[in-house]
Amino acid sequence: LFRGYEALYHVDGNYKYIAAVEHDLNYAWKNSRDKYGFLTHSWSAKADEIAKPKWLLGQACVAELYARLSLIKAAKK
Repeated sequence: LFRGYEALYHVDGNYKYIAAVEHDLNYAWKNSRDKYGFLTHSWSAKADEIAKPKWLLGQACVAELYARLSLIKAAKK
């Protein structure tokens, strides 16, 4: 999904959708991590979600999103 928003951004220059994903990602990072630093599947801060086991594959997207956001921001400068 984010790759589509990124492609659209490179065409129209509108940061709106990138900003929405960035906002939600930052919220999840601050509020929905468990004691090991893993985010919940739904990125929600509910205690029962935080207590559930996590898939490592689900965590990889967080690193990719932050990397892609960094590249976009670096290109804006």
